[in-house]
Amino acid sequence: SDTTDLEGAIAEYQKAFDLKPDYSAAGYNLALAFDRIERYKEAHTVYKKLAELPKPHPEALYNLGLYSMDREAYEEAAEFFTRSLAEQADYQKAQYNLGLVKLRLDDYDAAVIELNKALKLDEHHYASLFNLAIAYGKIEDYHHAVEFMTRAFELSPGSDNGAIYLARYLKEIGKDEDTIEVYRRAVQAGVNHPKIYETLARAAVKAKDDPKAIEYYRKSVLLDAKPSLCFNLGLALRRENRLEESAEAYKQAIQLKPEYVKAWLNLGYVYIYLENFDEARKCIN
Repeated sequence: SDTTDLEGAIAEYQKAFDLKPDYSAAGYNLALAFDRIERYKEAHTVYKKLAELPKPHPEALYNLGLYSMDREAYEEAAEFFTRSLAEQADYQKAQYNLGLVKLRLDDYDAAVIELNKALKLDEHHYASLFNLAIAYGKIEDYHHAVEFMTRAFELSPGSDNGAIYLARYLKEIGKDEDTIEVYRRAVQAGVNHPKIYETLARAAVKAKDDPKAIEYYRKSVLLDAKPSLCFNLGLALRRENRLEESAEAYKQAIQLKPEYVKAWLNLGYVYIYLENFDEARKCIN
């Protein structure tokens, strides 16, 4: 089995590392093998030994940084990533995670610097682009936020977070109209998010395209049945003279929010159109 093979490899790496404690390759492979079979405490111990060598192993320092991140010890993680980069300046993963740690520490200016460095090492790294845009957004540099979130979105239009943040930053620079195209592309790429469907539904209503509005409102309601969404679905269905369906949408809104006066009134009006006057009176009264 794989576990048996790894146990054998661990014995060999341990022997080599014990004989020559400054043999960082043996030590690193030993730690990796411990990681593979989820003996994390032993892996961590070996990584710590490698970090204390006169010439520390950069990947051992990197993995210690990840351990620190898991414990939310971000200052400590930043130190390990910085030390890793001192040993290997082009270590993109360490550079990216240093930027991410700075972001989590709310040191946004430093995050911008470190994540820009990460992008110089890999200009198509999605997470670097995404988090650099977030960092620029935090310092209210929305033009740069749009630039980098657009690049992230082009790499992965199927990311709902990427689409939502890009739309937010576009609004900040006065390009509200561009958000609809972003959301349309996201949906085409497979994004399934209630906020995106709701925004597209409102845009369809504005464009007097109620069939499309109904489609998007229904999708949004399926994912997040809010009273206001059900109510707006009812309005769109009523405008299309789909009265029975409109009544069901208003009923759903009322079920979610029994004191929803506008929903009760509109349900009453629908019953009047359906000539169900007894039900209409109950709603309006």
